[in-house]
Amino acid sequence: MELIGGPKLADSLVTKALVTGRHVITANKPLIATEGERLASLAADCGVALRYSAAVGGGMPALEVIERALGLGPIRSFRGVLNGTTNFVLDRLAGGQDLKSAVSAAQEAGYAEANCRFDLNGTDATQKLILLARKAFGVSLPFDSIERIGIEDIDAQWLRDSRAKGQVVRLVASCQHGTDGLKASVKPVELPQTDPLASASGVENCLVVETESGASFIVSGKGAGRWPTTESVMADLLDLRRETQLTQLTEEVEDREECVA
Repeated sequence: MELIGGPKLADSLVTKALVTGRHVITANKPLIATEGERLASLAADCGVALRYSAAVGGGMPALEVIERALGLGPIRSFRGVLNGTTNFVLDRLAGGQDLKSAVSAAQEAGYAEANCRFDLNGTDATQKLILLARKAFGVSLPFDSIERIGIEDIDAQWLRDSRAKGQVVRLVASCQHGTDGLKASVKPVELPQTDPLASASGVENCLVVETESGASFIVSGKGAGRWPTTESVMADLLDLRRETQLTQLTEEVEDREECVA
């Protein structure tokens, strides 16, 4: 399990673990966003698993719902609130707090790190979008190809006016098929209360996935904090354990059948 964060040292350790025949579970978004394809290919070549559910959505099973949607056919689009920290901060700003106070409150609550620049400028949500797009569409979007607008300089009056109108502003990550291929963005969006993403309050995340056939999947869950991340890591571990046991059982049955034959 790799939970140290940062791409450089983690890349070295994860690579070493894979080539020596060890399964790897990681929560490292920057690592998987930049090196995920290479590491996944290496894991396949070495006959081991690479799991990273905790890198997207915290306690929200984002990658899992993408996989479930793919079972019904190609995906048309997905959009989501993927960063609980900005969610929390936007709610505080809409309530009248200034940015510094809102960020401090998020840090005191354990929802933001001491340096939460990557949350506020949209980098974190963009990295998660890259991982979801890779799962949904089988492509790795370059980071710089994604329109990215954070909330560091957001107009607080706009947030208050939106609340007064019964609407809510969220940092929305979206990716969809267009006439010129995939179009992806991360930016603040004003949403009506009827939108599923508007219901994501506090540190909740929410993801909406639509297939080409018109089927829609909606999933939500806590996306920030140590415990949602821990739950996702443990879910990967338990899934891996079940799969390992099933593989061992299948091999034992095949061996017995060969002996009988």
